[in-house]
Order: sequence, then C-alpha cells, then structure tokens
Amino acid sequence: MTTLCLTGGSPARLEAAAGILHCAGMARPAPLAGEAGIDLAHWHQHACEALGQTEEATPGRLWERLAADLFLANADTPLWGWAEARSVALLEFWAGFEASIRFVLLCETPRQALGNILRQNAAMEPVEAALLQWQETHEALLRFHLRHPRRSLLVWAEDAERAPCELLQTINSCWSLQLADETATPAVTPPTPLLETYLADRIAEHSPQVEILARELQASIGMLTEDPPADSMVIDGDALIEGYRRLCDRSGEEQRIAVAQDQRDAEAKARTEAETQAAARLKQAAEENELLLLQLHQVQEELENYFLKHQEIEEKNTALGKQMDALGQAKAALEQEKSALAGRQGELERQVADLARHAMPRQKPRPRR
Repeated sequence: MTTLCLTGGSPARLEAAAGILHCAGMARPAPLAGEAGIDLAHWHQHACEALGQTEEATPGRLWERLAADLFLANADTPLWGWAEARSVALLEFWAGFEASIRFVLLCETPRQALGNILRQNAAMEPVEAALLQWQETHEALLRFHLRHPRRSLLVWAEDAERAPCELLQTINSCWSLQLADETATPAVTPPTPLLETYLADRIAEHSPQVEILARELQASIGMLTEDPPADSMVIDGDALIEGYRRLCDRSGEEQRIAVAQDQRDAEAKARTEAETQAAARLKQAAEENELLLLQLHQVQEELENYFLKHQEIEEKNTALGKQMDALGQAKAALEQEKSALAGRQGELERQVADLARHAMPRQKPRPRR
C-alpha cells in the first residue's frame, strides 16, 4: 500500500492537483466505517487544534490512534491519498507515523501568493500577514523536503497544473507507481494582469527574507517544465498605465453596479418591510377573526342553553296548563255533585217534613166556653 499526501499553502491548487491524481488512479480516502463525519479532513481540523494547544510536535495519542483507525479503513486500497493544506503543520508526524506515505509538496511564488490577495473580493488580508504565512509555510515545506528527499517531491503548483503528464511521470519515476498519465490535460490559466504583477513585485521587494526563501526554493525544487514561474519581470510603462486606466474604468463601473445594487437592496428591503407589515396585519386580522369566532361560539352556546331552558319552561307550563284544566274539570264535577247533593238534601228535608206532619197526632179542638 502506498499513500500520497498532497500539501501546500493554497487549498485551490491542492484541489486541482488532487483532481489530476484521482483521475490517474489515486483513490480517495475512505472515512471510518459507522462513524459519520470522521474522515481525514475532520482529523486534520481537530488535530491541528490540539497541536496549537500544546508545545509538543504531535497532536497526542488520541489523534494518533484515530489516524491509525483511518489508515486501517484504507488498508485494502493499493494507492490512495489526500490533499490538505493543514498537513503542512503535521509533516513530521505523518513521516514518522507511516513509512509508506509519500509527500507531494506544492509551492507558490511570493507573487502568486500576493496576487491571490489582490484578487480577493472580500476584506483583504494584511500584506504583512500574508507574506509571513507564505514564508512559514514554504520554510516548512523546504525544510521537510531537505530532511526527506526520497520521500518527498517539491514542485511548483502552477507547473503541476500546466504539465499534469510530467507531474504523473515524475511521481511514477520517484516511487515506482503506475499512475495513468495518458488522459491528463493541462489546465488553461488566464494571464496574470500586468498591474497585479507590478504591485506584487513592488511589495515583495521590501521583504528580503521572502526573496531569499524564494531563491532557495528555486534551487531545490523539482522542475516539471523548462519555464519556471517567473517572480520578477520587466514592466512596460505604457502597458502599465493602460492597465491602470482599465482598472479605473472597471472601478467606476463597479461603483455604478454597487450603487444600482444598493438601490435594488433598498427596494428589496422596502418590499420585505411591506410584506412583513402586511403579514403582521393579516396575522392581526386572523387573530381578531379567531376571537370573534370564539365569541360567536360562546353566544351560540348561550343561546342554545337559553333555548333549552325556555323549551323546558314551556313544557312545564304546558304540563301545568293540563293540570289546571284537570283541576277545573274536577272543580266543575264537584260543583255539579254539590248542586246534586243540595237538591237531594232539599228533597230529603221536604220528605222529613212531610213525614213529621203525618206522624204527629191531630189535636182535638178545645170546646168553647
């Protein structure tokens, strides 16, 4: 099993070089089985954080054991590798960790590093910090290559993109590999703007240490093409002025675009605020409707209760009316019976009177004196 570690200062160039090697037969590293997100990128992120918290040269046993697990996950792959800018800080660790690892060290010139800053659209990184970062990275690459010349290949990253076949052939020759170089196609890189080149050269002139390191790299680096990346050039004044004018024109156009964009952003913001207010009003109306509906349900429930009570009262009144009618009929019947009884009583009294008259003896009339 052979493992390739691609590292350098530019993640974009590392990705381009890794694409060349993956197309030629280098497998991508497999993550840990059953461990979501645990791969070499995750390992480098946390291992570098652990390395920054200690003065040791290695990140620690925990990360060493995890690295061993990652290598075991790729043990059945004859040729695999990774591209990671953070590997620069861990070169000695990887060299001592596994003897089968080979290192492809991709370098940039100071001009290229400064050009990357000039092309940034976001807030520009301070030039001093960028040059210091370039110096520390390339000192580490050069120092490691001089210590391990048989295990490392020091090349210009731009050469690797312009001459991918030569890169693959050099790797095959150095380490007896069989990377396919038939289908590799050179990358088409646009020419560097003249004004950018001039500014990068003038900035680099004020850092002697950077100039010295650039010459040391030039002396030690493996050349893939006959034309190395130039780090200085003769500038034509007329061409430089013309480039400056074009830059001013483009700057004015960018300002107009920025103003138009600000207007569009303001209009979008106004629309968003209007939509937010409309949504708030709709929400308020919905809440009011919901409250009214709740009140309506309460009134409906109260009306239903009132109707039920009214119906119950009506039923009771109807029952009372029936009872009153029954009482009236009973009273009329009693009155009739009373009248009948009164009639019978009168009849009985007459009969009694008659009987009394018949039963009383008749008195003889007294004689007259």
